[in-house]
Amino acid sequence: PTGRGVLLRDGGFLKSDLPGLAGAKFKTRFGTLELTPATKGRIELYGLREREIEGLRQEIARLVDTLGSKSIDEREEAQRKLVRIGGPAIEPLEKAKGSSDPEVQSRADGILKKFQETGVMRKPVADVLHMGRTVLHGWLELDQVEASSKYGAFRADLKVVSVLSLSEPEKEPAGPVIRLRSGEVVEGDPRESTISLDTEFGMLKVPLRDVTSFRYDEEKKHWVVRTDKAVLTGKVSGDQIQLQTQAGPIGVPLGEMAEFGR
Repeated sequence: PTGRGVLLRDGGFLKSDLPGLAGAKFKTRFGTLELTPATKGRIELYGLREREIEGLRQEIARLVDTLGSKSIDEREEAQRKLVRIGGPAIEPLEKAKGSSDPEVQSRADGILKKFQETGVMRKPVADVLHMGRTVLHGWLELDQVEASSKYGAFRADLKVVSVLSLSEPEKEPAGPVIRLRSGEVVEGDPRESTISLDTEFGMLKVPLRDVTSFRYDEEKKHWVVRTDKAVLTGKVSGDQIQLQTQAGPIGVPLGEMAEFGR
C-alpha cells in the first residue's frame, strides 16, 4: 500500500487518516516507542495479539508433552495442532529437541523442519515496525484502529488488519544505523551520545556523530571504532547505544548489536 491507510487480511485497502495512532505505544524489548502524526512508514501486524500468544502457552506445552503419548492417534493430532499454531510453538519445540523421550525429539525436530521449509521460522512472532531504515519487532498496544476516509469513519479490530500504512518515509536517511543480530535495524540521531573506549592510548570518548563504523571483532575480542580520522580498538565502557528515532529514544544493548554504520 502507498499513502496512509489500512490493508486488511482479505486484501482490501482503504486510504485513510489514522487519528487513533497518535500517541499509540509500540513496545519493543529495548523500550517503548510512541507514534506521532509525523511518524512515517508502516506496521505489519502479526496474526495473533500478544495476550493471545500468552494464552496459548499452556496449550502448546500440553501438545508438546502429547508428542510422547502412548497413543499414536494422540501423537499425530498433537503434531497437526502444533503445525497449525506455527510461530508461537517454535521456542517450546526447540526445547523439546532436548527431551529424554526419543519420540518427542523426533516429532519436534520434524515440525521445526517443516517450519523451516514453509518459511515460518523466518517470520517474527511479533508486529514489525518499519520507519525509514528502522525495522523493529514488538507489539502495537491497541486492540482496534480508528480510520477516517472519504467514504466515512470506521474502527477495525487489529486481528483483521495486515498492515497499517503511516505514509511514505523520507527518501533521505535520517541518521546512522545499528544492525542487530536478530536482523532488526535501528536508525536514528545519536545526538550527544559518545562511545567510551579503553584503548592503548588510554580512555577515549568518541562522539557517535563522528563514527562511520562500530563493530565487535569476534576473533580478536575487541571493539573496532572507525571515524574519518581514526581507527580505534579496545574495550567499550557501558552496555548500550542510545539513538533518537522518529518515535522516541531507544537504547540498544551492545550484546545485541551486529554493526553500527552509516
